[in-house]
Amino acid sequence: MTSLNPTMTVGNQIMEAVKTHQKLPSTEAKEKVLQLLQRVGIKDASLRMKQYPHQFSGGMRQRAMIAIALACKPDILLADEPTTALDVTVQAQIIELLKDIQKENGMSIIFISHDLGVIANVADRVAVMYAGKIVEIGASTDIFYHSKHPYSWGLLSATPSLETTGDVLYTIPGTPPNLQLPIQGDAFAPRNKYAMKIDQIKQPPMFRVSDTHFAATWLLHPEAPAVDAPKEIRMRGKQAESKRRFENMGDEKIRHTDKVMLEVSHLKKSFSNGGSLLHAVDDLSLKLYQGETFGLVGESGCGKSTLGRTIMGLYKASGGTIRLEDQSMGTHYGKQMKREFHQKVQMIFQDPYSSLDPHLMIHQIVAEGIILNDLAKNKKDLEQQVAELLTTVGLDPNFAWRYPYELSGGQRQRVGIARALAVQPELIIADEPISALDVSIQAQIVNLLKKLQKERGLTLLFIAHDLSMVKYISDRIGVMYAGKIVELAQADDLYHCPLHPYTEALISAIPQADPLREQHKKD
Repeated sequence: MTSLNPTMTVGNQIMEAVKTHQKLPSTEAKEKVLQLLQRVGIKDASLRMKQYPHQFSGGMRQRAMIAIALACKPDILLADEPTTALDVTVQAQIIELLKDIQKENGMSIIFISHDLGVIANVADRVAVMYAGKIVEIGASTDIFYHSKHPYSWGLLSATPSLETTGDVLYTIPGTPPNLQLPIQGDAFAPRNKYAMKIDQIKQPPMFRVSDTHFAATWLLHPEAPAVDAPKEIRMRGKQAESKRRFENMGDEKIRHTDKVMLEVSHLKKSFSNGGSLLHAVDDLSLKLYQGETFGLVGESGCGKSTLGRTIMGLYKASGGTIRLEDQSMGTHYGKQMKREFHQKVQMIFQDPYSSLDPHLMIHQIVAEGIILNDLAKNKKDLEQQVAELLTTVGLDPNFAWRYPYELSGGQRQRVGIARALAVQPELIIADEPISALDVSIQAQIVNLLKKLQKERGLTLLFIAHDLSMVKYISDRIGVMYAGKIVELAQADDLYHCPLHPYTEALISAIPQADPLREQHKKD
């Protein structure tokens, strides 16, 4: 989404590609730009081509990028995570657009993604990469229903579906190898519970499973001991061929008390938009109960992140009241009130890269809240608290003396969680905390949040556009549209019996890591 030049109009950026690759005169090139914008589904193309990227929504920017790619008349289109930053409905639109263009032009698409649901929807064949190498390749059904590599098993097991239940999501143990160092044997061996002695010594070749299916694992060697895929992997094909079932959905998740932790009444937040007002949060009322996880979902631009930031006081509310336990916060916070509020309410931000100050060590980032609120007796106590917080979120205490750039995305998000926990809050607002992470790291962060909630009695407001993950972690879910909550229900009830057409549309657009189910959607 940042691939477009912010200083050039969208039309000129497409024009640049057209002139470079098709050698057309300006008049014809301009007409071609108009046709390309219309072809990728941008309405009012003649007006839009004169606008800048910041005037486009995320989905429109992605369509503009597709138009630039099509200007070259390619035989192969390389789509690198083209839907990752988009909500499910826009994601579905972009996928359908790419499929339509593929059929029209007869081109091939290499679709790179960490979203297995999207891959199940779009791919004829799938390659699984680990540590710079393809470790398994096959037809889509080969990989999703009959995978042979333990890493493929791990990715599939870590991906929640709408039927996923239980307290803990599966995660792949350990971390990826440092590719700057030499790797002896199979790169996945340190994380592979099925690893044999030969895995530590020699890299496996690609073994043939069928004419369409190959995998690089010593488990396929004729002399290797027989190892069955995990039960959930073996059951995938059988479940896909059977009728979708909703019975026996697992234990009741509701565990909160009747005590209201946070109450939002008739909250409003408006922004000036070229002389008019944009009502990002429009007369919204909501209660969060102590100890619950409340999921908040909706398309990009529906106001869910604005709601979270307004509750936090990062945006000044335009109207309404916010009550934390028995204390009314009004629509704006004084300095002392804000400090007291932020001791009880903290936020985890979406981007683990931009939300940490790159100039500060991890110790300074985590310690900041402790120092501001006088929660440490002395320097030794401060260092001990920071070390304990890092340990709590699953990081080595020695990470305290590193900078953010030295950490992976998942590790940085854990630092963000440690920072939020530092002041011992009662409520955490998690604003898209996993959207920038791959599937296994997402599972780790969600498991961590559930564990911390259980241990500390935290209340969570979990904002996301990944509806499968929201269902898995949430007790109740609110669906936002145009600044309002249009439906609110227990998590299972919402997904099994949605009452609002918008909720139905969101749920039907959820991509599932199941090619047969994705095919059934189209039929």
